[in-house]
Amino acid sequence: MTNLSNLFEWLKISNRPKHLKAGIIIFIIWIGSVLLLTTMTILQATLTGTICVFVAMCAVEYIQKSIGGEWDWLDILAGVLLPVIAVLIIFLYGVFK
Repeated sequence: MTNLSNLFEWLKISNRPKHLKAGIIIFIIWIGSVLLLTTMTILQATLTGTICVFVAMCAVEYIQKSIGGEWDWLDILAGVLLPVIAVLIIFLYGVFK
């Protein structure tokens, strides 16, 4: 069990939990809006939602860097982690359906 907890220990560092929560919120709002307002499939909506979250996380990192912080790819990874998992699950469901 300690090996698994060590694997996700990086999520607790810095403000990564905030990035994770923000990524989830952006992703859910994107999915809901796209599915209600367009004719995209769920896979297309999750793919575009993941791209949207990635761009938002990069924007946050750019702002943090411009005020004196450092660019942190792990913060971006924390934000897009669950959207990428959602895309993989939906893709694999479609493949093996």
